[in-house]
Amino acid sequence: MNQVRGTVGLIPLDEKYRQIIKGLMDKLFYLALASYFVTGIGFNSMALATLTPRFFIYAIAGVMGLYMMREGINCLFVERYGWRDILGLGICFLFGYIANRNDSAIPMSTFLTVFAARNIDLKKTYKLMIAVTAVTMGLIMLGAEKGYLAQYVYYQKGHSRYTLGFNYVLAPPAYIMNIAMVLLVFRKDKITWAEIAVMFILNAVFFMLCQGELSFLATLLIVGFMIWIKLWPKLETSQFVLFKWIDRIAVIIHPVCVVISVWFMLKYDESVAWMAKLNEILDRRLAIPHKVYSEYGIKLLGQKITLIGAGLGLDGKPVDNVGEYNYIDNLYINMLLRYGLVFFIVSLCLLVVMMIYCYKKNMRLWLWMLALYALHAIFDDKLQLVYFDSLMLIMGQAVQKLRLKEQR
Repeated sequence: MNQVRGTVGLIPLDEKYRQIIKGLMDKLFYLALASYFVTGIGFNSMALATLTPRFFIYAIAGVMGLYMMREGINCLFVERYGWRDILGLGICFLFGYIANRNDSAIPMSTFLTVFAARNIDLKKTYKLMIAVTAVTMGLIMLGAEKGYLAQYVYYQKGHSRYTLGFNYVLAPPAYIMNIAMVLLVFRKDKITWAEIAVMFILNAVFFMLCQGELSFLATLLIVGFMIWIKLWPKLETSQFVLFKWIDRIAVIIHPVCVVISVWFMLKYDESVAWMAKLNEILDRRLAIPHKVYSEYGIKLLGQKITLIGAGLGLDGKPVDNVGEYNYIDNLYINMLLRYGLVFFIVSLCLLVVMMIYCYKKNMRLWLWMLALYALHAIFDDKLQLVYFDSLMLIMGQAVQKLRLKEQR
């Protein structure tokens, strides 16, 4: 059991009982985290139609309630809040207010989960996250195979793309990518050749079924890193000049991605030949953000924007027949337009703090994988969901423990 750091709770207790409560509250966190993964992954499947959206809304609210109950008990009996705890909880409430304004539970649920993980040994969570993700995916796909959940087959460019019981064809490959990242970061050179082979095969299988090129290539790169660190365990501690430069670039990768994304949102012009060509290559990922921005603008605390994507509706059919496709895949622009300037700036600061923390703590693999996801976020908005990007859990600890004057 981890030792309780720092000061005692508001209500003094014998250290023996304090440690017991700490252990029980840690277990409550694991229960809430597992429930959050099951609920979140289920929400991104056709179980949404079977159990109804209201069920998942109540389930997410229940998970948030478990987090808050744990926070209250910890503050009373284990460790009272310091200024960083108060700051973190304040950010969660700010995001909750913004989420409520814009009919989206994502900002509150994501950052409350990250906040609650700030005093948890994350090494004890990775097996849980992988197991819950794999089992939940398996049950969804089994339900689709048995006919309990709707599934759909897209025929595009001569290929069949199967939703496998999910409401978005690219969800399964993204889950596989997340599992691969978690395995790499937590197992490092202890990862076995069998685990590497399994990830390679799963990546190939889900690519053939879902045709998710971006997640496939990213996961293939992650498998390459697995092989690299297996053969050369010094990768994470090497002082090779190129690696040190990659570390520094990774720290600022989010602001760089933001500048590029916002510039294209503001300046895109289809009459400019190279922009039009790049937009075509990126499947309209430049034109759509510019169009939505021109229509809605940027609000301080966000706004309700109806985005029509390529997913399935509750009837198991594509929703892009209800209006013109206008979904913003770029996470940075998606956050800016939907949740507003305040949310966007605070989130960007938190992301930078997270990267600085990994840099200061010499967590090279963690830093590089988060940087890979930062680039991925230009083309996919899944970074905002912990069950798609579980490495983001380190953000809570970064806010809690980062010391800028600390030497590497």
